Amino acid sequence: MTADDARRQARRLVCNGVLACAVGAGLCGATPAWAGKTTCLTGTDPEVASDAAQITAVRAVVETACPCASYDGSSGKTHGNYASCAGASITSEVGLKHLRSQCKATVKKYYSTSTCGVPASQGVVPCVKKTAAGKVTCAIKPSTKCKDTACDVPSCIDAADTNYDGIIGASDSGACAIQGFVDNGDGTITYAHLGAMTWEKKDQAGGLHDMHARYTWTGLCGCHSGSCTGSEPLCQPNTAAANACSVATGGARGCAECDSGTCNVDPLGVGAQTTIWDWLVQLNGSNFAGHSDWRIPTVGEDGGTAQLETIFDSHGAIPPSCGSPPCVPAAFNTGCTPGCAVTGCSCTASGPYWSATTAVTNPTAAWFVSFGLTNVDDDGKARGNYVRAVR
Repeated sequence: MTADDARRQARRLVCNGVLACAVGAGLCGATPAWAGKTTCLTGTDPEVASDAAQITAVRAVVETACPCASYDGSSGKTHGNYASCAGASITSEVGLKHLRSQCKATVKKYYSTSTCGVPASQGVVPCVKKTAAGKVTCAIKPSTKCKDTACDVPSCIDAADTNYDGIIGASDSGACAIQGFVDNGDGTITYAHLGAMTWEKKDQAGGLHDMHARYTWTGLCGCHSGSCTGSEPLCQPNTAAANACSVATGGARGCAECDSGTCNVDPLGVGAQTTIWDWLVQLNGSNFAGHSDWRIPTVGEDGGTAQLETIFDSHGAIPPSCGSPPCVPAAFNTGCTPGCAVTGCSCTASGPYWSATTAVTNPTAAWFVSFGLTNVDDDGKARGNYVRAVR
């Protein structure tokens, strides 16, 4: 996702009513005046009304340019490097008049007081404190030393700003304003940070959401399971799956149907039910959780939005080695018992989950994320792995 893509996405959220309270000039209509001297988010000047929406749009740009998951505390990837990257993006957005200069310092605080770039081994979190006098503060500190309220998002502002005015102060509650992953009660989980992602939950009910079900990225044309060599043409089993694959990937290798012969969706005989694209068509056809725009998530290898890693990284919520796989936040592994349905439990297999991203150096392979090893790697598209949808 480019910076322009991020801006457009944020504007769509605003203009479709997701951030209706923040709609202002410059996002859904008229261009605002930029000469005002009012402070950020406050004052009577009409241009203040656009500040909240502009901040959201700029933060989406920063998330794309400076993904938290890319800053692990190693050389060149420290918290200071992260804050510098964010600061440069914010300065650029001010220069482009996508953010009023009065809001520059307000946005920078989201990144200067965060866990991004702090080594996971330190186990730091935003720790929110409210004194008896009503003063609310937040500090980044090891969770073992947080005697008050630890929050599972990276930024202190996101953690403690319960009235969403961009400032931590006495008017805030002292509780966590945003928790990273929220179970919506309808078989889905939303990653609340920026309201960016809603995930399909998995269960053990044996249907479309079953955690044990394996799928190939593509099948192979004209061979029988157990006798396929892997050199056969890659394929999708039907036109709908082929179209879904092509639209999502721009026509990556393996999106086409067979020119001749049948597409074997389980060429290695591992029990794969179908391809992930055929599965996605079925999921959207079921109007799961009231939506038919579910997608296969990406990874960042293609310069994209690195959606799939968010589950185990979640801006520092899960360390590189969690000790007890699957390495996921609790929302993805709760009440998982045999026969449970997606609305009543949440399950995650420890093995690899497919992404939509084809490996650049090997178009017959695609990237996956493993929630057992918390690693990202690629695999041949005809192999059977797990899948989880996002929207």
